[in-house]
Amino acid sequence: MMDRLFLFFFFVAFTLAQYPPAAVNLTTIKSPVDGNITISYKTPPAGTCETAFPTQQQYTGWVHIPGSYPTNTFFWFIGARDPTDQLTVWLNGGPGSSSMIGLFNENGPCEVVELGLGKLGTKVRDWGWDRGSNMLFIDQVRRDILYFNKDAWCCWESSVLAIVYSIVSAQGSLGTSASLLDSSSSLLLSTVQTNTSSIHFLVYYLMSSSSANISQPNQVGFSYDTPTNGSIDLLTSDLYTPPQVLPSSQPSTTFMNGTFSSLNANNTANTTEIAGMAIWHMLQGFLGAFPEYGPNSSTTMGVHLFAESYGGKYGPAFASIWEEQNLRRSNGTLSRGGTIEIKLASLGIVNGCVDDLIQAPFYPAMAVNNTYGLSAINPTRARLASASFSSEGGCADLIRQCRTAVKSQDPGNEEDVAVVNNICSHAYSSCSTNVIEPYFDAGRSIYDIAHYLPDPFPPSTYLEYLNTASVQAAIGSPVNFTQTNQQVISAFTSTGDYERNDLIPEIAKLLKAGIRVGFMYGDRDYICNWLGGEAISLAVAAATSPSYASIFPESGYAPIIVNTSYIGGVVRQYGNLSFSRIYDAGHSVPAYQPETAFQVFARIMTGTSVSTGEIINHSLYNTTGPLNATHTNSLPPSPSATCWQRNIPETCNGDQKQQIVEGEGVIINGILYDDAKDWSSATSSATSSSQSQTTGRVTVTTTTQILTGFFTATATPSPTKSFGIMSSELNANLLAVPTLGMLLLSLLT
Repeated sequence: MMDRLFLFFFFVAFTLAQYPPAAVNLTTIKSPVDGNITISYKTPPAGTCETAFPTQQQYTGWVHIPGSYPTNTFFWFIGARDPTDQLTVWLNGGPGSSSMIGLFNENGPCEVVELGLGKLGTKVRDWGWDRGSNMLFIDQVRRDILYFNKDAWCCWESSVLAIVYSIVSAQGSLGTSASLLDSSSSLLLSTVQTNTSSIHFLVYYLMSSSSANISQPNQVGFSYDTPTNGSIDLLTSDLYTPPQVLPSSQPSTTFMNGTFSSLNANNTANTTEIAGMAIWHMLQGFLGAFPEYGPNSSTTMGVHLFAESYGGKYGPAFASIWEEQNLRRSNGTLSRGGTIEIKLASLGIVNGCVDDLIQAPFYPAMAVNNTYGLSAINPTRARLASASFSSEGGCADLIRQCRTAVKSQDPGNEEDVAVVNNICSHAYSSCSTNVIEPYFDAGRSIYDIAHYLPDPFPPSTYLEYLNTASVQAAIGSPVNFTQTNQQVISAFTSTGDYERNDLIPEIAKLLKAGIRVGFMYGDRDYICNWLGGEAISLAVAAATSPSYASIFPESGYAPIIVNTSYIGGVVRQYGNLSFSRIYDAGHSVPAYQPETAFQVFARIMTGTSVSTGEIINHSLYNTTGPLNATHTNSLPPSPSATCWQRNIPETCNGDQKQQIVEGEGVIINGILYDDAKDWSSATSSATSSSQSQTTGRVTVTTTTQILTGFFTATATPSPTKSFGIMSSELNANLLAVPTLGMLLLSLLT
């Protein structure tokens, strides 16, 4: 009985928030670019997301775009630590994942930490990417049921805008309601969030029929169409509207009410191209409202697009669409007075899944022939998976059939031709089942081959934090936070979007236009592994020009010198193209190796040597070294499972789930413990030259004394100090406990 009382006592701090408080102090303005777009925003109170310097400007808000239904795309802007005219747009993948994953778990200026019993807060992230750039995190897009042909975008007629704007908004997800409380029940466990890992599982792999039929919200993060009251079952993550009566078969602490986006499946994106145009319109609204962060006459000003996971498709497609819009502005088919040029300077892809036709053969290879000496599955099973890719009627054949059907029957790629959708979705299903899924037998994370399931990294602390009443009031949100959107996943799966597009020519076109393209891959990720990423980079070089085709593959791998003490990986670089393998990192590279990821990001952004940070002549520079990245290492121990109340299906093992069902154990700061004495109070630690904290068996270590600037190498560290930080030595505040579990259902990055 005492355990049950403890559950009640420690949970109360987060369940009392209930429905989000009424939004106040939001400033609403019309976009100077187009009066049909309005922007509501506010500056969140200091400390909501702690920054290195109090002078760093922050805005949270929504770009509202009219159409056949309301669309309200959430953004969180953070100014750089030092004044700069660089702007970086960050997108997590999915499709359907909130970019708050990146902000709070990877490369944003702050991370969520425990401040004490029942109290969460934020602290400065040493290696946040705001060190070098203004940062804009966008909670992605959805689209209306209407489709469009991108070639028809020639003018700004209001009738066309009405259709286009209806396309824009953020994706939905298996939600979390802010500490929700059912009016007829007692204090409840908080909501479950489908984590990044599981989302990616659905995105890249076959969804079971049961998961495909689950009703999910249509927006993601804090984006929404119409705020709608509903219920969420924490044990399954199922979401319902209107609010439901507590099922008699389960405790009240596992079923909650709150405010989400609508569950209208027609308000969900199902194409990468439509998503790209949606983000373009969102940027038009944002840059129109905040011109100080937009293009100017400076030749050095740049917009940088960095995307993760399914961002391997988003990034190239979005960048190409933006370049096409710029061309239309220049030739007069798009109004110059009513639009802003998005001057893309660089495209970064972090552990991106770009093209299964190129990357799929490397799934079996990664399972049994990785650089960590792990044979995750039986070699015979791996050989069968590999053979199924190239066999007649296998994965490769089906992808080619899909693309042939798209070209002949759906040349506009509107994805409304049923027969084409069926061919492409079948290709995706076959590739998933026969080539990718055999690895699942290992019971290991698809995001980190070193971790068993359920995977506790990166942590889910931020899910609890974003669903407190104080945070929602601070940013002015009318809805509870939801992390991912299974409706989007289902929509993209139904059209076979994963297999439809050959994006290699699009990336090559960006290179030809002088845009820098950098690939960054953690070498412990399975789902978008570095072996496939390397193959993508070689394919891009071959498609770009004779010089890229010949010089890039012959450019050897050079060490990525992160600081004076270690090498974080290796890079192949020629001209504006680079491929980096990051040591000891899983899918979310900045979460594992924050300092290495920042230096690689900064060097891609500024156009310097990714190896050293030195200024280079792109027409002459290429790396030298071994032609293959052969560095090997041993796997660290897998971290122990941690059960998050907002991510039960993905982070809790069977025993922990049973504890929750039976009302046993204690929930403290969103984490399940057997007993209250198992929780230890958080210890504050100021930024120092060396930080290393451990929770479970996972640690993240960072070293810094200065919170600004880039590193330029003048020498190569000695071999005894060189290789990046093991994840068994990674940082408590990042790893404090688990998050984005692994398998099951749903990404991204």
